[in-house]
Amino acid sequence: MEAALRDLAQRWRRYWPSSDVAEITRDVEQRFAAACAHWSLTDPVPLPGGAVALTCATDDAVLKVLPRLHPDATTMRGEGEALALWSATGAAVELIDDRDDGMTLLLRRIRPATTLDEAVSDYDEQLVVSGRLVRRLHDAGEPPLALPGIESYVQPYRRVLGNDLDRLVDPTVVPVAVHADLHGGNVLLDDDRWVAIDPKGVRGDRHLDIWLLVCPQAPPLSDEPRAARAEMWRRLSLYAQAAALEPERAAAWARVVASAESVLSADSAYSGWPMRLRRIAAALAAPG
Repeated sequence: MEAALRDLAQRWRRYWPSSDVAEITRDVEQRFAAACAHWSLTDPVPLPGGAVALTCATDDAVLKVLPRLHPDATTMRGEGEALALWSATGAAVELIDDRDDGMTLLLRRIRPATTLDEAVSDYDEQLVVSGRLVRRLHDAGEPPLALPGIESYVQPYRRVLGNDLDRLVDPTVVPVAVHADLHGGNVLLDDDRWVAIDPKGVRGDRHLDIWLLVCPQAPPLSDEPRAARAEMWRRLSLYAQAAALEPERAAAWARVVASAESVLSADSAYSGWPMRLRRIAAALAAPG
């Protein structure tokens, strides 16, 4: 547990350099202990791969303690809200209970929990599986008002792109609960079906759910612009058909996200990702 918290604390310092990481750590430790007592959890073991929350597993449940006391705490509450909405779909991990205003979550443990990245090496197949999963999430019904709005989600993008987002953040668009972070590591095999985990949880345009198209695990595009454009539009069309998205609007969101992330992720640990993002944005700048 101590090793997991030390690793998370290092990440928190990078994410929120102006926040008191020691205070965040104490708060997470206290809520972890209180949740274990409240839900009678014994011997929880930290799970690998967590980048923000302290996530631990027991026999049949997973305890997830999201950090508070930092600028992004309000938007993090979207995860529990989205999972509660999706509980009836079978397309996302089941939320058993929550505490601390949605910042401490008790989830059903998924087995075998093989990720889509581990099980499926073919990227086209990943696009189809994820697209179909996204479609099921979007069809869950009207999202709760407690979900963070899309404007708060794209605020970092506005700092980079200015008014370029105005035509996409359209108040007349019928909102859905958007996952906003669906990639091959956030899709797990639950017995014989795929389920989504770790949503950002955003209320807004369904076409924002294009992360798999721009994530670091997406295969790099060709250096040749014409070939890159043809391949990017081929991928987008495949995903949009599976996810029931309008290709042109999905492309517009993918281009905006790639453009902004290429700047915001300039110091990314994923080697070469900012350059790959710029190629994606350029490939989507013109119709396929």
